[in-house]
Amino acid sequence: MDSTLLATKFYIPPPRVKAVERTKLSRLLNEDLFRGEEFSRKLTLVSAPAGFGKTSLVSEWLANHRVGTAWLSLDEKDNDPARFLTYLVSALQTAEPNLGTWVLNALQVPQPPSLPTLLTRLVNDLAGSNQRLILVLDDYHSLNSPSVDGVLNFLIDKLPPRIHLVLVTREDPGFPLARYRARNQMMELRAVDLKFSAVEIGDFFLRVMGINLSESDIAALEARTEGWAAGLQFAALALQGIRDQRARTEYISSFKGSHRFVLDYLIEEVLFQRSEADQAFLMATSCLGRFCGALCDAVMDSPAGTSRETLETFDRANLFLVPLDSERNWYRYHHLFAELLQQRLMTSPPPSCPDKSMIHSRASLWFERNKFLVEAFRHAAAAGDAARAEAIIEDQRMPTHIRRAVMEVIDWLGALPETVKNTRPSLWVKSAGFSLLAGLTTGVEEWLQSAESALRGKEDSEPFLFGQIATNRATLALSQYRIEDVKTHARRALQLLADDSSSFRLAARWDLGMAQHFAGERAEARRNLEEVLSDSRSSGDLTFQILSALALGEIQENDNQLFIAAGTFRHVIQLSGEHPQPNMCVAYQGLARIHYQWNELDKAAMYGEQGLELARQYDSSVDRYISCEIFLAKLELETGKLALAEKRLAQAEQEARTNRFLHRIPEITSAQALLQLRTGRTPEPAGLPQPMQIRIFLASGKGEEAVGLLESWTAQMRDQEDERLRGLVLRAVVMESTGNHEAALNALDDALCLAEGGGFLRIFVDEGPVMRALVQEALGRGTLTEYTERIISSFSKTNEGTTEDVASRADQKGQDRLSDREREVLLHLAQGLSNQNIAEKLFISLHTVKVHVRNIFDKLGAQSRTAAVAKGRSLGLLP
Repeated sequence: MDSTLLATKFYIPPPRVKAVERTKLSRLLNEDLFRGEEFSRKLTLVSAPAGFGKTSLVSEWLANHRVGTAWLSLDEKDNDPARFLTYLVSALQTAEPNLGTWVLNALQVPQPPSLPTLLTRLVNDLAGSNQRLILVLDDYHSLNSPSVDGVLNFLIDKLPPRIHLVLVTREDPGFPLARYRARNQMMELRAVDLKFSAVEIGDFFLRVMGINLSESDIAALEARTEGWAAGLQFAALALQGIRDQRARTEYISSFKGSHRFVLDYLIEEVLFQRSEADQAFLMATSCLGRFCGALCDAVMDSPAGTSRETLETFDRANLFLVPLDSERNWYRYHHLFAELLQQRLMTSPPPSCPDKSMIHSRASLWFERNKFLVEAFRHAAAAGDAARAEAIIEDQRMPTHIRRAVMEVIDWLGALPETVKNTRPSLWVKSAGFSLLAGLTTGVEEWLQSAESALRGKEDSEPFLFGQIATNRATLALSQYRIEDVKTHARRALQLLADDSSSFRLAARWDLGMAQHFAGERAEARRNLEEVLSDSRSSGDLTFQILSALALGEIQENDNQLFIAAGTFRHVIQLSGEHPQPNMCVAYQGLARIHYQWNELDKAAMYGEQGLELARQYDSSVDRYISCEIFLAKLELETGKLALAEKRLAQAEQEARTNRFLHRIPEITSAQALLQLRTGRTPEPAGLPQPMQIRIFLASGKGEEAVGLLESWTAQMRDQEDERLRGLVLRAVVMESTGNHEAALNALDDALCLAEGGGFLRIFVDEGPVMRALVQEALGRGTLTEYTERIISSFSKTNEGTTEDVASRADQKGQDRLSDREREVLLHLAQGLSNQNIAEKLFISLHTVKVHVRNIFDKLGAQSRTAAVAKGRSLGLLP
């Protein structure tokens, strides 16, 4: 589970050892719940005011069911639809670990897909589940978001019949319930149902609390409390200290008033019956959310072990303490009790109780010492300690590669008054830096200018902060491809940070390396980026390990080192974890291009779509997604999906022009021209990149113009491996098409020598019949026989090559070998998993799983899963 999620929100409150058996209510909850293996209704609503025992009832009811169960305790922070969905899916995964994985991953990026897309995918995942599952949403009244109401309304409408939702709330939800009543899709329990009867009240006092009351006292309590469970609990706590029967009767007879006044009165009677030390403990720890003995010792400044004993005493006394784990290490207070304790802390704390700021400060220190950096930051922020909060977010242990942690910091920085940031200009700089880290560029330059204004006159005394400002400006310029500006700002940053070993100097060096990479200065870029990678590994800086490795993977790919580049990209994806930032689109897009060259078009499409999804989660001023769209359009073109390719390119051109990504226009128009050539049209060459103009001249029968432009273009080429390879392939086609056969063969021989080490296939296949004839002749002459055989095979079977085949140079005669991914799928088939379960485990689409299964059947000559598994075992492909 993501360490930034509060795990205790998923714990099902354990049933009490001694509790009133509410048989009638359990019978109502179970009545007509099932229809065979499915649920007969979608929703159970348990709605009543605070303290009616709703949560206890549902948790005890769940304990008696033999179906999958998931629990989510909600709070006001869950009003954000993205956070609500993140926790909801995480709760579902406590029952079925891979359920909704795609949705959870998509939510961890700065700009997730639209809610309809996420909800549709989640419903489809739920529909694919094989188990019956009850999902409980507790404390739904904490939310007041129409958007979340809409999310839940959609889910209930589309809920598959093997999933049942239980809503526990003090108030009815904000979506209409009449429809579900009319369709008999909902069962309701209200306050009138949840009231304790006289028999249940007598059972509670005698068996649970050990207090023997007369029938008249029980009847009086029933009348005074109207069966309200919390009121009964408070009354019982107060009566425990009254031994005399007459005194008990007098106390009960004076016990009256509305729920609010009764609650206030009982707090006085219960809370003030505890010692001052206990009161101080209760109030101070009510601010913590979750707590353990050691944390409470730190907050109360008590000797080690003292608070654990106190918590065990409170637990035995039924003092509204809820255990969060089976070992009873972590606890929380009943929500109602915690709210009241916090109110009392604000209005009239005992003298021995630390003030709220001190409570949060001590909690922050404890969480930091115990490596809970996100909670340490939260409490520092709650304490109003900007200096400490800032120090924590600078800690290299802070999980800044996880979007949720970064966005929490951004929200805190955004909420700080400008006066605070002007007093601490470093906070302006961090506002810019964390936003850039999350792929957000809006407001960054303004914040950097605010920092400079606050630092005016301190240029000599604050070189470190001015170095950070220059670093952030370099990163901002990089996102906008202002290469010379990147170099200028990065070099200034390195001068200012000359004596610094922090991540900011790493960032400046990375910015400079990236500028050199984009400028085609590969040797300098490689040297700088390799140094950043080495230093970030030494310092444990995961963020710059990822960023530098991404760029090195691109450089390796440009140097035709496809196998090395693929390994780099896969390693980076592994480093990034389950919730990749948008910059991981670089790795996915790189793998898409590489698998395309290896003629693995299904894998290329899969990685291409993943790359596009991540790239679109950048800030709107970042253009990465345009190149992803162009790649997918070319893939559609090569697989005969011409209409889709044309539509995608038209949309990409419109978005590029709208957002003024004008440097992307040549790539788009070149792809559109290629599409026209493939459909028998001759585009106008003017304004197109020179390689495309050459192809248009050839298609138009203008051989001399094609040769002349080819010579001009190749003369301007930089001496770089990828450009040399593209130039040689095009030269072979032009020479052969214009009758210079020997020159064509010579160019092809050179191209084959350059391409063989990287296993390139599609660079030849995409040139069509002219290239096929040339490669066939090269094969006849004995040129790189094994390699040219694979290219010839790829012309006729453009979707069967695999990375493993190319990498191992294996002989493909006879039984086809399975790719690494197909072996994984076969292993899961042998384990009996469904296609949907395999998709969730491997983080791929259901469609992709079906393609892999079909390929496995074809390669193994099998007609069924059973036959494929048997054949796989006979070939040694399975353990």
